[in-house]
Amino acid sequence: MLAWWKLNAGHGAIAGDSTGHEHPVALSKGQSLGCAPSSAPDGYRCALRLNGRGDAQTRPALLPVVDTGFGYSVSAWVNLGRCTGTCIALSQDGTKVSMFTLGYQAKCTLDKQGCSVFAVRVADDPTTTPLVALAAVGSQAPFGKWAQLTRMLDSTIGRATLYVNGVRKAQDSAGVVPPQSNGVLRLGAGFGGTDRWTGRLSNVCLSSTPLRQPM
Repeated sequence: MLAWWKLNAGHGAIAGDSTGHEHPVALSKGQSLGCAPSSAPDGYRCALRLNGRGDAQTRPALLPVVDTGFGYSVSAWVNLGRCTGTCIALSQDGTKVSMFTLGYQAKCTLDKQGCSVFAVRVADDPTTTPLVALAAVGSQAPFGKWAQLTRMLDSTIGRATLYVNGVRKAQDSAGVVPPQSNGVLRLGAGFGGTDRWTGRLSNVCLSSTPLRQPM
């Protein structure tokens, strides 16, 4: 395990890394670790609360968290408050774009309610087309509901796979291995703080190898 942010504390501006690898995330102004009356499905009552105007970031001195040039996996419990475009729960910066993103897309050809989305850039270049796995959210809008998003990249064959609540929902393969990136990892936003998440995040973890079973 590369990093594991349980986000199960109810206070503070720093969320610790439970792996011991020392990758804490610092909350930007207006974001908070807060507790709700009922627990999330992962068993935690507390979570990272994001208001759509900030995020939580790893500190540059401790980079990188994920070497995107090899296989890796990420998993997060997400609860989306609102979204009218693209809203990113987790990403890691390259120099010009997010090298991977995990989140939600309101306008999706698969489903009028939107899609969960995992995207990987095959180059650190905004003009290139990303490798994308889309999963329809179903018959009801996802707002205010907890879901576990797990995605993995198998670098040996360039395949991206997306699981929702432990079930494989989407897969895409371009046969391309993405380049290495050493940028900031963000909870609640994409590259440079774009496409911010409004809602809650809990139990975010990253692994250096593709998962054979979802987290």
